[in-house]
Amino acid sequence: MKLAVTGASGSLGQALVRAGVAAGHDVTALVRSRKAKFPSRVTVREADIVSGLALRDAFAGCDAIVDGFNVRSTQGLVQGTRNILEAAGDVDVKHFVGISIIGCDKVGIPYHRSKVKQEEVIERTTMPWSLVRATPFFDLLDKMFSFSVLGMHFVPRDMLTQPVSVDEVATYLVAIAADRPMGRAPDFAGPEIMTMNEAFETWCHARGVRAGVIPIPLPGKMGRAARDGALTNPERAVGKETFSHWLGRLRQPTTRPVHAT
Repeated sequence: MKLAVTGASGSLGQALVRAGVAAGHDVTALVRSRKAKFPSRVTVREADIVSGLALRDAFAGCDAIVDGFNVRSTQGLVQGTRNILEAAGDVDVKHFVGISIIGCDKVGIPYHRSKVKQEEVIERTTMPWSLVRATPFFDLLDKMFSFSVLGMHFVPRDMLTQPVSVDEVATYLVAIAADRPMGRAPDFAGPEIMTMNEAFETWCHARGVRAGVIPIPLPGKMGRAARDGALTNPERAVGKETFSHWLGRLRQPTTRPVHAT
């Protein structure tokens, strides 16, 4: 199969390229610039997804697209997704596979609302599609917990999360791309549900950080939903690697967090 990966220089995009190569597919990686490094067997094409520039040429001859494209603005995400789908349809790509967030329609976080709008664009397209919702990737939590101000870390302590390996999700998405389009596909979530406070403590031990914590309040309906597990799916806890195991592979020393009162 000839597989195109959008957003190929990002964390998910790079994992999708790895998964596509491992599965034996002919992979085309779409990037905005050629700074990212890829295996020699991967075809690298420059394209601007938000403007739509060069997308048709990049998708020509591809059987399927797996979408790793991501921007923070709603307008950019929605327009970029439209551009991908229109260009793919113009050159007769047979299957588009998109990714969203478990519970994005239940928690009113701005980025999650953007993903709901992106889902609506995908669901309205005339080309064959599949769409997977997943939980947050380990590296997203790692980046979030790494941010501090004067040694203090800001954590929504009571929020429930179910982090997952980006490589496992990428392998799942590539397998779906090689199959028949299914519309809304089964979710993909990590093996463990934990509070963000528990996840942060695990991160501190693995990273060797003795950190002060300032709790982030979770107000109103959004907070109740997040505390009640709206961003998790215990019935689809199909990921294998745990957050602690992923962090352990980073080979960092161990210590304990210090919580602010």
